[in-house]
Formats: sequence, C-alpha cells, structure tokens
Amino acid sequence: MRKIWVFLFVSAVALVCFGYSIAFLNDRAAEDLAARLASIPLPEKTEIVEVYAHAGKPVGNGNGIQLVGALMLKSELSTEELKKHYREYEQSFPQSSFGRIAVDKQTGRELAFSVNEKLSFRTEGKENENYIIYSIETPENITGLLDLRGH
Repeated sequence: MRKIWVFLFVSAVALVCFGYSIAFLNDRAAEDLAARLASIPLPEKTEIVEVYAHAGKPVGNGNGIQLVGALMLKSELSTEELKKHYREYEQSFPQSSFGRIAVDKQTGRELAFSVNEKLSFRTEGKENENYIIYSIETPENITGLLDLRGH
C-alpha cells in the first residue's frame, strides 16, 4: 500500500513539474520574440522605452498559446515612417492577423490589441511621442498546445 502512495505522489510531482516546464518554455519563447524585435536596428530619432514579452491568449479564441513581443518606442518619426522602416525586417517574423510586425501609436499603459487579457507596459505612453511595435507568434510545436494558459 505504501508503494502505491509513493507512486501517486511521485506521479503528481512529475505532472506539476511538467506543467511548469511547459509554461517556462513558452515564457522563454516570448522573451526571445521580444529580443528579436529589440535587435532590429532603430531608425534615427528613435529610442526603446520598454521591452515587453507575454505568453497567453491575448487575441482570438481556440486552443493554443500566443507569444507576444512588444516594444514601446519614443520617436520623432511618424507612424508611416516607422512602418516603412520595420517593413524591411518583417520577413523574419511570422504572419498573423495584425501582419508580421505591427506599428501603432501608444498612449497609456495598456496594449490596445489585446482583447482577451489585460496586458500593459510599466511605462505610461504619451500621445504623439510613443509607439508600440509588436509581433504575435503561435508556436508550432507541442508546447503551444499543452500550455493551459492558451485554453
């Protein structure tokens, strides 16, 4: 009888550790996505204010996790000038309903594209000064389906 309890305990611990490892892997993948965005050379008169990464289900429905990498930028350039700059680099990012790399004005802290979860920067975005550059990726491996945050 004692062997059964030990087996059940070890199995439960293994299952919990497996769940945390899946979440950790997806969090790390989201951080890598944000780092790839941050590694793109900045246009002139532009600086990174904050880098943001998230693994969850910010948009859409269905099963599976989404990875978000986002940058808050301070720039003297217009939205169109920033879009033109980032268009040159978007081929290394996955296609999503927002495009490969999306560029928008950023006011306040909340990431406006997120409808299922409240995602926010730590820094307050100022009108006519701050922009958000982001990419959303869906992992094409088993970790994307096994992460409970995507259901």
